Amino acid sequence: MSVVAIVAIVAAVVAGNQEKIASSGLEIFAVVILHNGLGLLLGYWLAKLSGLSVAQRKTLSIEVGMQNSGLGAALATAHFSPAAAVPSAIFSVWHNITGPLVATLYQRFKNDDATSTAQDKEHPVSDATAALRD
Repeated sequence: MSVVAIVAIVAAVVAGNQEKIASSGLEIFAVVILHNGLGLLLGYWLAKLSGLSVAQRKTLSIEVGMQNSGLGAALATAHFSPAAAVPSAIFSVWHNITGPLVATLYQRFKNDDATSTAQDKEHPVSDATAALRD
């Protein structure tokens, strides 16, 4: 149901803004690609700087890079002009291309738990849980 709703929103926005897209489409595409790429990269690297695990870095990267474009298009149309929704509509299409590509790339990254020591595997209870138990 959500896919149908997103397609309907994108179709309505694109249909209502064909001339704007034709005149400034290249600029919009460049900004959309930059926004998506920076979101994916900054999400991963800021998570790394924060000391999060590889699995958490991948999750945060995808969450930051794949923001809710359908909601953005609906809000832009409701509170601004239909033309303001064009970047969100284009982003809806773009992130459905980059999302699977990034997810495929991230499958190749080893998660931290794959490098756990034998002692960690023997005693999976965290230090915090052990402290509470004592």
